[in-house]
Amino acid sequence: METSTVLSKATSLNSEELQFKIDFLQRELEQMHHESNRTALINNLTELLYDAETEEDVISMLLYALPQVTEFRQLRYFEIDKLGLQLKEKSFISSPEEPAESVSNGLNVPLNFFGGLLADAVLRQESMTLENGIAEEDELSLRFSADRYTILPLISRNLHRKQTATPCNRAQFRNEEEYQNACIRSLDYPVVGAFWIDLTDVNESTIGAGISHITALLHTAGSMIGELRMFLQISTINERTDKDLRAARDVQNGLLPAKLPCNDLIQASARYMTEDQVGGDYYDIFELQKGIYGIMVADASGHGTPSALIMAMTKILLKTFASTERSPSETLELVNKAIVNNAKTNKFITGLYAILDTTAQTLCYTSAGHCPQILVTKSTGEVREFNSDGMFIGMFPTMMLTDHTISYVPGDNRFVLYTDGLTEATNSEGNMYGATRLANSALKSVNDTTSEALEKMLGMFDRFIRANKKEDDLTLMILDF
Repeated sequence: METSTVLSKATSLNSEELQFKIDFLQRELEQMHHESNRTALINNLTELLYDAETEEDVISMLLYALPQVTEFRQLRYFEIDKLGLQLKEKSFISSPEEPAESVSNGLNVPLNFFGGLLADAVLRQESMTLENGIAEEDELSLRFSADRYTILPLISRNLHRKQTATPCNRAQFRNEEEYQNACIRSLDYPVVGAFWIDLTDVNESTIGAGISHITALLHTAGSMIGELRMFLQISTINERTDKDLRAARDVQNGLLPAKLPCNDLIQASARYMTEDQVGGDYYDIFELQKGIYGIMVADASGHGTPSALIMAMTKILLKTFASTERSPSETLELVNKAIVNNAKTNKFITGLYAILDTTAQTLCYTSAGHCPQILVTKSTGEVREFNSDGMFIGMFPTMMLTDHTISYVPGDNRFVLYTDGLTEATNSEGNMYGATRLANSALKSVNDTTSEALEKMLGMFDRFIRANKKEDDLTLMILDF
């Protein structure tokens, strides 16, 4: 009897241990599934944000996604009321299971000293956190019974255009308050609103990841809002007179890099010329991470306003998807998929996208229907052409692109990137300038700096075509590495 009792207890214990392990594994699987869905949502939202036609659309998508990627008890969104110089609560999210309410909840916070930490975060354009319990002077802390919270501003961003507020010339105003109010009311004031996030009783292990997810989404949304604001300016200006179209050209130039990299690793110079007030070429060199650069040259079919708009969209998508985790072909395939599935246009884009890794000393590139690009080895005078082996961007669901990787000796390479407006330009006799003449001009100026070589090569081009009218936009970019 005693032996039977012992065996019974052992069997019971083993069953309990087994059930515990099963329960533990189920919880782990559920957590992994939850994290997988959360990551997928963030990636999908990043891809879909560009569909938004207004700032309100961007914010609505953001509010829809936030409950799915966080586990905070309360999230509240406040938008700026520029006329009333206050922050108005527009949405309240109480838990991941309940959708956001897109209606005003009646709480208005003044954008001044009396607005507390929320106003401070907006005016300073930086995140702020209350850590020290319920402060008697803090209205939000008292009203929402939150002894710990953080505030993350939503800021409109433009990657290549410095944010300015034209009316905000300090000398024009009598005091700091007038100056501050004028800046808030200006069209260029970058803060769109702010998120108030309750951290009370939140597990410390989840706070960092939750804030990181939200910060990443806000950064993407801010970039999209910045580009949408630029689109709005371009669309409005393009409906006006030729004088206004010259202003549109200035706005479009804001999409191009204001300054190309010039350091011990790489040096670059570029020139873009359009036949119309606005055009469809695009070039860029941007740092993906320290010592690793994305390089892009692209050409939208046709020229003028329609080409400029599709190219602006391409630029936004490239900056959204470009990453050291993706190869050039994978990046352009994502850009292509987004345009094919969503853009209603008969335009297409040719382009070469490359990733230059100055640490590994490699150049990886892919070409989507673009004209052959030129790489010159300075020490030997060898000229190599990077030909296209894929389809255009924006025409077919897949482009069948291939990645090509070369190793290089630092300081011995000149990369000449261009659009076909350069090589297909003709002189008065009808002869095209051609890739051979371009390569010869690159060799003749190979020992010059990139800026000197740019001027010499364009000078040779101008002497060839003389006074003959250029029929297309043209871009020439020279990169030494």
